[in-house]
Amino acid sequence: MKADRSEKIDGLDDLVPDMTMADFHSPYYISPDYPLYSEVQGGAQLMIPLYASFMTDQDPGQLLLETELVGWNQLGEFHTFQSDRREMNFTPYMSCISDSLLLEMPEEKGLYLLRLILKGGNKVLHRNFTTFHIKEGQDLTREKMRLVSFPPASFTASEWSQKQNVVLDGLKVNGMGSGYFEYHIQLPEDIDMQSVKSARLILEASSRKFYTRDEKEEPDYSFNPINTDSGKPGNAYPMTDTTPWPSVLEVAINGTTIGRHTLSDDPADHRGILSWAAQPHNSRLSEAGTYGELVSLEIPPKILGVEHMLTIRFSVPKEKAAGGLAIYGKDFGRYPLDPTVEITLKR
Repeated sequence: MKADRSEKIDGLDDLVPDMTMADFHSPYYISPDYPLYSEVQGGAQLMIPLYASFMTDQDPGQLLLETELVGWNQLGEFHTFQSDRREMNFTPYMSCISDSLLLEMPEEKGLYLLRLILKGGNKVLHRNFTTFHIKEGQDLTREKMRLVSFPPASFTASEWSQKQNVVLDGLKVNGMGSGYFEYHIQLPEDIDMQSVKSARLILEASSRKFYTRDEKEEPDYSFNPINTDSGKPGNAYPMTDTTPWPSVLEVAINGTTIGRHTLSDDPADHRGILSWAAQPHNSRLSEAGTYGELVSLEIPPKILGVEHMLTIRFSVPKEKAAGGLAIYGKDFGRYPLDPTVEITLKR
């Protein structure tokens, strides 16, 4: 809860169905004896020790542990890869490694989540998770499909009414108020533009509010125990709550508008896994936990032209809903992708 007793939204139930903060304090507790975030090789086999902590003498009966490996690929698509069910025995006040789980990681680059659900009888006693990021793996490939990605900070022109900045050397870019980011994207010369069947643009984006911390080039990192402005401290970012900050994103390619999308909020919570993981170990946080939503817009093949060059403009128009724009890269936010043009060929 916030100081005014309004609700904060932690996003846990979006990672593990029905998970809440109470799961972190359950007397029946199962945890992978592994870092909460790990970078692993594609196709790696990992033996994950499972740590059991039962801080009670209340016997729930035969325990059942359900696990599944799920995750998102380079297009932000969600898949389930591996699942397991095993019985466990209850011992009062036990606290030790009780078992281990063999995980076979996918070959493809992506962000993956190991979910754990502990049951006693038909009752769920505990939920938990840990995460794996495959940076070194296979690129997503499909027949007749070509992907062209570009980093958020590779824009060639920009203008914003309030402010713009780049987060952690380009992992995320922010534009506050109304304005635009423009990119010039070179498509591979071996793509026959006459044989394009369909195309779309995929990116992770959110609104971006102008906070008190943005008034200075260097945020205030000093500790203030009495602070009613959650957007002021340099080491904090306002957590997702029940008051959203919407914005409107318009996208144009080669001068033709291909879509208008309402961005629902400027959130920060557990779902921003990559934003948490990207933080440098220097006692300072840089927009930790922030993330966006997956935006997918169809591109009419006729506007691609034949020159293999795309001018893509992401803009927020000058209107009441000018709530800014944040564009996330493959190592920041929630989804492991840079803005991407997906082209499907006829042959």
